[in-house]
Amino acid sequence: MQSLTVQIVKIVLVNPTNILNKLITISFQISKIPGTPVNDKEIELQNVIKDIIESSMNEMSFGI
Repeated sequence: MQSLTVQIVKIVLVNPTNILNKLITISFQISKIPGTPVNDKEIELQNVIKDIIESSMNEMSFGI
């Protein structure tokens, strides 16, 4: 007999505003760490996060 595998996919809409508020809170908590010049990896990470947030905003606007 062949067993069947059932996959359940749960779609969760993310409110980008909530994520930004959480990130801002975290940034104030770690603000005691001295700043350094921005490097290429940090810019790359910033762009990735920006793309994720913009994508989430687009998905939320379709879900409303």
